[in-house]
Amino acid sequence: TTSLLNEYRNSSENDTTVREIAEKLNRNLCARNPENFFITMFLCVIDLRTGELKYCNCGHNKSYIISAAGDLKPLEEVNGMPLGVAPIDYGISETIMLEKGDRIFLYTDGIVEAFNEKGEIYTEKRLEENLVKHAGDGIKEIVTAISGSVAAFAGDEPQSDDLTMFCVHFKGR
Repeated sequence: TTSLLNEYRNSSENDTTVREIAEKLNRNLCARNPENFFITMFLCVIDLRTGELKYCNCGHNKSYIISAAGDLKPLEEVNGMPLGVAPIDYGISETIMLEKGDRIFLYTDGIVEAFNEKGEIYTEKRLEENLVKHAGDGIKEIVTAISGSVAAFAGDEPQSDDLTMFCVHFKGR
């Protein structure tokens, strides 16, 4: 992961689109990946002056916009292959305009794939229901609420994957 971050730092200064950055990271990972590991990634760049959000999804989970009005909007699926699988050109990226008060919610698959004692998984549907329930909350409260919901669902079942969430508030132009 550290070498991928260093690769991003080196490439992002010269590349102009998230697609180009993803493609360069992918090519470099494929070239130095004898173990055939792969990485899912949601890459985005936000222009804080205009609210323009450019993104590319490399095999990662669905991401969401929680509007200032409390509406939950999944970002359009532009789901490419995970990084490191094959040295392909992605060609898939999307641009949307954020509105004042929008929040972006990202998470790893450990959230929706958390198990309970019955062997059931948390599911994307349960995540979405909880995001809607807490859509009027601040970003810290949203992350805390989802974390608590996953913990309550899992009970005493051991954690089987990382549980990572990231929520950003766009305060406006």
